[in-house]
Amino acid sequence: MNIYANYCIFASWIFLFLVDPLVHARQSRGNQFAFNFGHGCFQRNLQGNPYVPSQFTKIIYTPRSQKFPCLRGNEQSITSPSHLFLAKGDSKSHLTISLTTKEKRTRKKQHATKKRNKTKATKLESIAKTSTKKTKRKSTSKDHSRRTKKKQTSARDETLQQNISTIKKRSMQTKEQQIDYSSNVFIQFSRVFQRHVVYRCQESPDEKENMTVVQSFQFLDDSMKKFPNACILAPKDFPFPSPTCSLDVPDNSVDKKNVEDELCEYTVAGMGLWSLCDVEYKTSNESRRRDFDESYAALRTLLQLVSPPTGSSLSYNIPRHFFRLEPHRFALRGHTPESITTNYHKIVNLLSCGRIGNAVDVGEKHQVGLAMDQSDVSFVMSNFPQLCLYDWHEVETLIRFLVSPVPDSLSLAEIDWAKMLSQGYGAGLTIRQATQTLRMMPEFMALYHEDSRKPSIVYLYNQMQTPMLSKLCDEVNLQLNEYLEGTDPSDAYAFAFLHSIGISWDQIRILVSALPLWITNNLEPGWDLLQRGPVRTMLKRPSLDYLRQRLQVGPSQIYHLLKTHTRLSGYDSCSKIRPVLDALQSRLELSCVELRKIILRMPSLLGMKESSFEARIDFFQREAGMSVLNIKKSVLKQPSLLQYSVDSSLRPKLQFFVDELKIPPEFVGKIIESAPALMGLSLSKNLRPKAKSIIMMCSMTSREVGSIVATSPQVFLLSQKNIESTLEFIYSELALTYSRELGEMLLSAPRILLQSLDSSLSMKINRLRYLFESKKIANEVFKANPRLLVLTKKVLEDRIQRCIEANRDLEEYFMPSEKGRKKLVRLPTTSDIENTVFISTDVDFNSISGIFPDHRSAARHLGISEREILDACKEKISIQGSYVCALGESRTPIKRQALLPARQVARMRNITFSIFVSGSVYPRDNFDSARGRSKSGGLALSISADRRDVETRQILEELHAAARSSFGIHVPLTVDDDEKRILAVFPFVNPSRNRCELFACYGALRVIESFVNQRLDDTQHVLDFKVFTDSNYAWKLVRNKDRLNQLGLAVSSQEMLAELDESTSFPNIDIFHPLARIFCRLNKAKPDKSSSHSNDHCVRIEFAHDIDNALINGGKLIARDLNRHARIAAMWQYNRERNLT
Repeated sequence: MNIYANYCIFASWIFLFLVDPLVHARQSRGNQFAFNFGHGCFQRNLQGNPYVPSQFTKIIYTPRSQKFPCLRGNEQSITSPSHLFLAKGDSKSHLTISLTTKEKRTRKKQHATKKRNKTKATKLESIAKTSTKKTKRKSTSKDHSRRTKKKQTSARDETLQQNISTIKKRSMQTKEQQIDYSSNVFIQFSRVFQRHVVYRCQESPDEKENMTVVQSFQFLDDSMKKFPNACILAPKDFPFPSPTCSLDVPDNSVDKKNVEDELCEYTVAGMGLWSLCDVEYKTSNESRRRDFDESYAALRTLLQLVSPPTGSSLSYNIPRHFFRLEPHRFALRGHTPESITTNYHKIVNLLSCGRIGNAVDVGEKHQVGLAMDQSDVSFVMSNFPQLCLYDWHEVETLIRFLVSPVPDSLSLAEIDWAKMLSQGYGAGLTIRQATQTLRMMPEFMALYHEDSRKPSIVYLYNQMQTPMLSKLCDEVNLQLNEYLEGTDPSDAYAFAFLHSIGISWDQIRILVSALPLWITNNLEPGWDLLQRGPVRTMLKRPSLDYLRQRLQVGPSQIYHLLKTHTRLSGYDSCSKIRPVLDALQSRLELSCVELRKIILRMPSLLGMKESSFEARIDFFQREAGMSVLNIKKSVLKQPSLLQYSVDSSLRPKLQFFVDELKIPPEFVGKIIESAPALMGLSLSKNLRPKAKSIIMMCSMTSREVGSIVATSPQVFLLSQKNIESTLEFIYSELALTYSRELGEMLLSAPRILLQSLDSSLSMKINRLRYLFESKKIANEVFKANPRLLVLTKKVLEDRIQRCIEANRDLEEYFMPSEKGRKKLVRLPTTSDIENTVFISTDVDFNSISGIFPDHRSAARHLGISEREILDACKEKISIQGSYVCALGESRTPIKRQALLPARQVARMRNITFSIFVSGSVYPRDNFDSARGRSKSGGLALSISADRRDVETRQILEELHAAARSSFGIHVPLTVDDDEKRILAVFPFVNPSRNRCELFACYGALRVIESFVNQRLDDTQHVLDFKVFTDSNYAWKLVRNKDRLNQLGLAVSSQEMLAELDESTSFPNIDIFHPLARIFCRLNKAKPDKSSSHSNDHCVRIEFAHDIDNALINGGKLIARDLNRHARIAAMWQYNRERNLT
């Protein structure tokens, strides 16, 4: 078989030499051959080395005829870089000698027969349709009306489904278009800057000296919004519409995928729902763009022009980008042999005119060009022949930008480089530096994403021959870290070479920020991606490039999207990503900037099906009564709103608002629009417990709570602890007698709950007390007019100043007035007295499964009698696995809480220590950045005592020493910082705010345990430790002392998970388990046999929320200061990990 294959190779080679007159002996080296047989494929080059090119067509040897190889379909061949080349995928391309006259006649007869059969089938089909119509007309009127309704419904559904496809592809007229120049404003896409540039000209955009750049935009819709009357021109390298604009492809066609691939491959960045079919062209020469023979001739001409000279070292190598040259690219841009030759000479002039002292006319006022010699030009053109396919004006713009001077003031995030170039500013490279840069890396001149990928690191290392290249790469990663995250490793080597030839880091930052194609995505996933979920071994380049163009983002943001949603690595650009983005943008009427904002925050939306997306939109429109604009506003605030399950999440919450809180359905849409995050909160563990707290503490009905939520939905976004603390503070501070008084105040001003205790409520109360010089009068004023508590400080001071200037009575002036607009939502009342009933599966009612207005409704829900409900409430027993709690007519007043803690009245040996802890991460997520960015964590800890005597200060010093020895890496303090404050870094993986806050609580217990182990012999003191945290998440986990002691008895995390009755995915078990173990040991719970720690010390530990200590000794200020220092510690660690400190 090998002998037979070698014989076929030799025979085919001789045949190609005889057939193609362009083939000669000097081009026979390095040519590829592939022969397919019935049982396999033997592929080898002339040197004997096996070779399988990615985009290589094949020569097929047909054993049946055994006369000569024929070229067909996708299995075509080339003989050398400058010889015979037939289009991949062009089934109509054949050599003229490959068919005999007899075979041609046979094929013509077969074609005529198929045409006649097709005509007959069409006639039969029309006859069948006519008979069907006649039969339908004879149906009864009842069937006719039913069928009409069905047709109307199906037509309406088809209209909705075709909205997206209509926007995707608009029909183009085949006749030549006449462009209107009356507006004098034109928008055209710049391949160099990947932006849409707005030009203003006097006559025609063909005369560039009459054009001025007004502004450039990342997205086309932004430019159209600012210049609505502007004319949108096609890019310079598209002289006429693409074939897909006039190609009617059926949905079930095999060629549809190829058409969609082509559309995605040549998408213009920032077009959004616009396509190349929607812009205006100079011509629409239909016959010219369908002429593939001319494209093949242009390709052969290009390969002849860029072939290296005979005898040079380059003649043995195939150009790096050779297999990316496909004939359909020539056909799309209308290239002919004459245009290729003209463009080639212009590009050569641009690359070499800087070396010649004479001016070269390149169609511009000023001479611009590089200083390459003939060998350098030959190297660049042979290794990057795509240059001849680009519009030479774009290449000239790129070179002009490289050699133009740098502007005086730099702010890379705000500079419009297209406009700055029109004013004469650029990157500031010298001609020598620009020449060396583009000679070493011709890919820097790429104008398409598919052409911008650089060679391998080994190639760059051998070509650059720069000493200390590895150290330069380390410095590149240090200087350009924000740009190079998620990029290909070859980018760092390329920029290291730029710096080695004298280009400064500031200039490189200008190049990277102004020229998006200079950096590419890394297609090999690292360990950071592999540990986060399922990911492909090799990422899809077309999908990543399409996302970059559609969203106008860089490789770092694409990398963050992959870290957040690893399944994105397997999505196809034409069948998955593009349809979802089109549906999302068109259905919600989003701008491109808004679409980018949503995808960066929630990339998992790209994995949704269009049916699931439509189901959620339909729910919000029909059941919540929201318009498309309202849904759009809600989704922009909370993108995850589109991923909540309708049956298990959205509809139950809607029923909670309508059925349990008695909110009218017309108000629910406004609630979702104002606070869409409510739809993501747990119903049983969050929303209902908050409603229960307000009902119990304010003696209110569920309907009145619904009135508060309808007026200010943000109230339910507060934590339950925050709500309870605010209500307790107002009740105690204003000396209210009954809890119903607090309810009346809340009904008058629901936004009281949104005010801060120390910086708002306390300040206003003290201000009026000082003004009235009476605590009692001030309290009565606030009871009568609680809206004073929601005024801003400035408005309150203005009112006080106006009252003093008018010499009016203060008490009368601050009483409520009938003036002004009522902003409260008053729901319809009922004459029945509600006796609210709560149902929970937890005996402590930490989670609420239902809220009912009376016992009868609760009994109906559980399917039992009302008497059984009353007995369950009275005896506090479980009924059908649920506990019932009722709020009777007799309201229990709130127990007033003292502002100052009770002093220890026991023995003098009792000492109380307060430990404030806080954790934070850097950088924080925001709506304008992608999720998944690398973060670092930090924590801050502060210790204080309730005594100031000498003995207490000595113990406090020992406690600070134990704190300094309990953490591995300490953050250095500044001169102004308190030396007793401890700043440390978060040592675990995957830092988040919740994990850092929980670790801060764990760090406090480590400090206490280290301190106690040093004082095991001390029997004269009883030490009470109160650990304050500002995290609601951590406080909910550690607030129950008995439960924490019980969990601490579990030796392993698996035992704790079994005790928690949670799945193995319980979050942060790696921190929570050691925290519970230490807490159990310190509180002298029942020790396990494996523990070696002693429990003979007298220590009591309790966790509390910082709100409990908000007004005691400036506790709230301490918490805020600690949170700020925790963020400083996280920032320090972030910079330290990147060698920026």
